[in-house]
Amino acid sequence: MLALRVARRSVGLISAVVLARILSPQDYGAVAVGLLCVSLVQVLTEVGVKQNLIQERHHSRELVSTAWTVEVIRGVIITGLIFFLAPLGGDFFRQPEATAIVRGLSFVPLLRSIQNIKIVYFQRELQFNKVFLYEFSGTIGGLVTAVTAALILRNAWALVLGQIAAVSIPTGLSYVLFPEWPRFRLDKSSLKQLYTFGKWMFLAALVSYFALQGDKFFVGRLFDTTVLGMYVMAAMITNVIINEFGKGISTVLFPAYAKIKSDLNKLKDAFVKSYECLLSILVPACLGLYFISDDFVSVVLGEKWFEMIPILKLLAIAGLARGLLISASGLFLAVNRPKYNFICETVRALALLVPLLILPSIYGVNGVIFSLLLANLVVIPVHILLWRRLLPFKLVDLAKIYSTLIILSALMFASVSFTIAVLNGGMIRLLVSVIAGLVSYLMGALVIYKYLDVGPARIWYHIFSCRKTNEERIEPEVVT
Repeated sequence: MLALRVARRSVGLISAVVLARILSPQDYGAVAVGLLCVSLVQVLTEVGVKQNLIQERHHSRELVSTAWTVEVIRGVIITGLIFFLAPLGGDFFRQPEATAIVRGLSFVPLLRSIQNIKIVYFQRELQFNKVFLYEFSGTIGGLVTAVTAALILRNAWALVLGQIAAVSIPTGLSYVLFPEWPRFRLDKSSLKQLYTFGKWMFLAALVSYFALQGDKFFVGRLFDTTVLGMYVMAAMITNVIINEFGKGISTVLFPAYAKIKSDLNKLKDAFVKSYECLLSILVPACLGLYFISDDFVSVVLGEKWFEMIPILKLLAIAGLARGLLISASGLFLAVNRPKYNFICETVRALALLVPLLILPSIYGVNGVIFSLLLANLVVIPVHILLWRRLLPFKLVDLAKIYSTLIILSALMFASVSFTIAVLNGGMIRLLVSVIAGLVSYLMGALVIYKYLDVGPARIWYHIFSCRKTNEERIEPEVVT
């Protein structure tokens, strides 16, 4: 799954770099308006159907068919609402020319909704090699389509066509992987089961959307499309780390936690180890992006994106704070506590709203990022409190993880700072800075593990040396 996320974002980053040379920040800003409108309507209709199928261990044909039917109806409603209300989105962002872009993107949710819902069984039974094939096909198709269209059209519609292709290809492939089609059916008892779980998913998704996307709405409303385009590009680069590493691992952890949820000690051990493993990747990646952002923008994107550098630096730090929280969602869903996700996202949304009303008028677009950082920091204690209510672990477990990572981050900062001070800017300094930071981090982790038996290297060693006995293997359950 990590390979899938890395491959997808690597391809996405290549696509962004190529398209950034062809298209303008204004083009990215126009498409960002459309994606914000689409994602808003999607959140307003989110009912957690797929998450329910993963969390629930026993399925009936009625449940599967009802779940698929609900998703199709939801897709039709989303597309219709976005298509007919597109002018309102253009007026809100003061970009009426984006109305056509919004309508073009309105078909993406419909294409996604009609995919074969049995695809969730790959994730449910931890068959992530098949998830890789299914999802990566859309990534490659979207890249080829977007780049080809950009060379021909040279406008924002290239990004729209890329989005449509990235969804259409996996949808078609889902019926190749699962030739048996679900039936259009609404079973009363299945609907009741989906509602019981889905009401909290809806509420959590609603407040989570504002917590994660509210900053972009404020940027789009308060600033022009050039600033929005730069903000979206910086956020996309940061999300290569947060979404693809963090969510890639969390995607695996959710069904894995669901299989062992009856044994609290085993669940606690798995959660603490996976949390440290996740942070051992996110912390150096976010800090490394902060250190090399000047050279990265100069070498990779070009001079027309120079004004994005301060935004990228601050978003890297805000992303690091968000990374401290990203593994909790799978735990809450696995133990059937979707209410906890709603509580955490509500706290974060409220903590974001208040500073967003004040700081942007003082610090401009940087004030939006300050608000985002503050919201992520405020919700950390809430997460820790809820973790302790579910699992029997001590705060000293987290203290060991955080203290080790602080030491390793200091080593990485020293090595990268020295490299930047000695070498002139350009491709050579960018590559040497990345290598110096990575080597210092890995060497420091190995030394700490050798003498103190703690830290990321210890977790990596346990992961790669783990061998399951036959008794420990978990056989997939047969789906009726």
